[in-house]
Amino acid sequence: MAVGTGVRGWLPASPHERRYATITAIDSLGTGSFLTVSVVLFVTVVEVTPTQIGVALGIGGVLSVLTRVPLGRLSDRLGHRRSLVLVHLLRGLAFPCYLLIDGYTAFLVLSVVILVVDGWESPVRKVVLLAFAPLSERVRIAAYNRSVFNVAFSAGSLLGALALLDSTGRVSLYLVVAANSLSFLFAAALAHRLPSSGTASATRRPTPVRSRQYAVVGLLLGCLFICTSVLTIGLPLLVLSDFAEHRWLIGFCLALHTAIAIVLQIRLSRGTSDIRGACRAGVVGGSVLAVACLLFYAGARTSSQLTVGVGLLLLAVAALSIGELMVSAATWGLSVSLRKHDLTAHNQSVWSMYISLPQLLGPFVVVWALHQFGDAGWLALGALILLAALALRPVSLAVDQAITRGEHRTSANSRPQEMGTLVPDTSLTWLVVGADRLRSSVRRPAEWQVVELACPTDVFAPAVDDSQLYLLDEVGCPTVRSRTLDQDGTVLAEATHSPAELLRQGTNTPIGLLRETADGVRMYLRVSSCADQHRFIKVPGSPIPHHGAVRALFAAADEHFLKVNNHFCYQVKSLPDVELEHKFTLVDNPDVGLLARGVYELAVSGRLPGWLVQFQDEGVQVWDFLNHVYAIEQPTADAGYVSFIPTTDGRYTVKRKIFTVDSDERPELRSRGVAVTDFDEHLRGVLGLTPAWHASFRRARHDICIESIETGNAFVISFDHSTIVDDAGAAVPGLAELVQCEIEYRFSQSLAPLDHRQVHTDLATLRTLLNDFFDRRSISHYQRHESKLTFLRTQLAGVR
Repeated sequence: MAVGTGVRGWLPASPHERRYATITAIDSLGTGSFLTVSVVLFVTVVEVTPTQIGVALGIGGVLSVLTRVPLGRLSDRLGHRRSLVLVHLLRGLAFPCYLLIDGYTAFLVLSVVILVVDGWESPVRKVVLLAFAPLSERVRIAAYNRSVFNVAFSAGSLLGALALLDSTGRVSLYLVVAANSLSFLFAAALAHRLPSSGTASATRRPTPVRSRQYAVVGLLLGCLFICTSVLTIGLPLLVLSDFAEHRWLIGFCLALHTAIAIVLQIRLSRGTSDIRGACRAGVVGGSVLAVACLLFYAGARTSSQLTVGVGLLLLAVAALSIGELMVSAATWGLSVSLRKHDLTAHNQSVWSMYISLPQLLGPFVVVWALHQFGDAGWLALGALILLAALALRPVSLAVDQAITRGEHRTSANSRPQEMGTLVPDTSLTWLVVGADRLRSSVRRPAEWQVVELACPTDVFAPAVDDSQLYLLDEVGCPTVRSRTLDQDGTVLAEATHSPAELLRQGTNTPIGLLRETADGVRMYLRVSSCADQHRFIKVPGSPIPHHGAVRALFAAADEHFLKVNNHFCYQVKSLPDVELEHKFTLVDNPDVGLLARGVYELAVSGRLPGWLVQFQDEGVQVWDFLNHVYAIEQPTADAGYVSFIPTTDGRYTVKRKIFTVDSDERPELRSRGVAVTDFDEHLRGVLGLTPAWHASFRRARHDICIESIETGNAFVISFDHSTIVDDAGAAVPGLAELVQCEIEYRFSQSLAPLDHRQVHTDLATLRTLLNDFFDRRSISHYQRHESKLTFLRTQLAGVR
């Protein structure tokens, strides 16, 4: 239980992040297992020589780098998510061909194709990540996925090693190939569920000047990544030359490197999301790599003293690992900082190519240096890496300044135009503000104006792409550029405003949001406001063209005015008069107030993945009331119970639940403000029902109202303590008390037709989250749909 809980706590909160990380895990698991057995497979099954393997992989590696740019451009035409699915499908179909081919020519062609497709995958995955990851979270997500890669790759290598234990047959090799192929097909299915970043214009590429600027930064980073060849080639050569009788050191050092990467990857990536933090990590990481080379040199020179030599060798590997992790974080940070608006696979492919070119030469550089200079070759490698590290900061800052100057020139030279003719910037969400009367089509004049504010997307909560609901706190949004448009979408003026400033003028109110994506604009309409906070709901349908987006927003407002313009009327219950809830019965009488506060703190702090505290329904709601229950047993069609709940005005809320077997879903009819003088008479005379028996209990309840980020479905998590009481309201001695946690569906928040199946899916998700919550707190519980009626019947069986 503890292990499973820990793993679940390590999972990302965002569903898109979880899918992305799962793709990373299954991809690297299959890759790790295949690479472990690949040479044996090629020699024994394909029947090619080691030399032929080296030549084929070398050619494939070179072509993989050279074809990334045209393949990136193709991805921009096809669509990035579609390209990622295609890449995984091609890999899944290509790897089994190793079991079918015959001869070196076929092996060469197949290996080149697979390596080219592998090279295509990396920049496409990066762009898909940009489609859902907020700017401030991209480095963290990249670091997390690198840790996932290391763990899964190590596990895959272990599985591959187990397959190699079968030294007599080929079945185990076939199974590894089949498993690797299936992993890619599964990854393709998951990739299809990631957010679409659409297509991009084929003409949108880096300008020549910017390409040269990026080239310098990329080449410097590539020089730092020569450390990969130091680990995979230089280290084995050192061990074979100076520690020949201790070859086990190679495997031990590689395991040490992997362990450090798994443990420290995320930690060492912190603070690298901005340009200066990334440069600092690159300089420090490169310096640590240079120190590692110095330690390798010292280890080689002291190899005659085994203990000292091995100790220096292990220190060198540790330093190399830490330096490599910092350089990786710097690479991600610079990619985010320098290329935050280059949301095309073509641009990401160019960036990837620059970094890969020095890495491609890495093995030759390491072998040449060690062969030419002997042990002093380590000092030469360290000097090369240190020079690249020291040059990284001034070059990167200069490139950043040049890009900024270029953007300012572009902005200054641009003329006013309607939204949508600009190049889409997915880091922006346009807030449309206008007079309150514009929300009604019958009050809207023939000529009108609105103001659009270019707000950073990450000021909206939650910071998840394509959410059903968004919240804007106007106080937290900075001053941004704005433009005034007329009813035809023509830009009349440009200025700068903060939302707080603009919304305090006259009767101005938020009309909606226009959320930029690469394939169009997603529209959201404002449905409620509270103080400085405003709630927006997604307009159903596909993204619309950028041209005419404001007019389309008002057309959507007119179509959905009943839900949008009326207080909370966007909250609609799927299947009215049906109760949908799931019950946990908690044993050992735990403190329900303490448990409720625990769940509330998880929701408020974002640690209830995929869920938020309900807008305008925050806090833990506390209830304490009587409930007079009358069991209905005949006829079977009316079986269930009727309960009378007294209210503060002397009247009653009357609830009728119809069921014969305890279950999650059952009909429920509820009437409020009912005047009742005699319960039995009301049942027989008004409802036409004959009660079999009755009992009363007092219920202390603590409610936390939450809503799904993705679907907008709202639920209440109730912790209640029920005590059976007599007619005077005193606890009946000798009877057990019932402590339960209930997850009850409240309503859906959507402008689209409601999907009851999604409500059930969300309920199942909450069941898992609450079950984990109880497990972590060692709260004993069971799930048998135990209703209050069943509890009362069981406890009063002897009394009646």
